[in-house]
Amino acid sequence: MRVAILHYHLRRGGVTRVIENAVAALEPHGVEVVVIAGEPYEGQALPNTRIVDGLGYRDAAAGGPAAAVRPAGH
Repeated sequence: MRVAILHYHLRRGGVTRVIENAVAALEPHGVEVVVIAGEPYEGQALPNTRIVDGLGYRDAAAGGPAAAVRPAGH
């Protein structure tokens, strides 16, 4: 099974910790997880992340469309 988790950001804190815990719980059961966010992830627990330009809080307020999906760190 493949699962995508989407959130505006992956900054340290509550939602990011919940996402990290969910990925850690799903992967041992063979679930492939990709995490999609509007800002880069700086931790180590989510190796399969993608950044969607235009998804972050600041960009969402501007109302612009997502420009591109890119691997984290690029």
